Amino acid sequence: MNWDLIGYIGTGFVLGSFLVNDITRLRIINTIGAVMWLIYGIALSLKPQILVNVSIILIHFYWFYNNMRKS
Repeated sequence: MNWDLIGYIGTGFVLGSFLVNDITRLRIINTIGAVMWLIYGIALSLKPQILVNVSIILIHFYWFYNNMRKS
């Protein structure tokens, strides 16, 4: 498997997320990128990469949880 391709696609999602004006859509797109980076980090055993992306995903899920409850 070409793990670099997964990493590059994840980068595209993360960078693309910052072009979106809607915060919910930004977080969804950014989460997809973080999941792809997480897969990349796991595949290559990159512990700092795994840590930062698990953290980002958890922060996004916390935000989604809090905002869904308010709606």
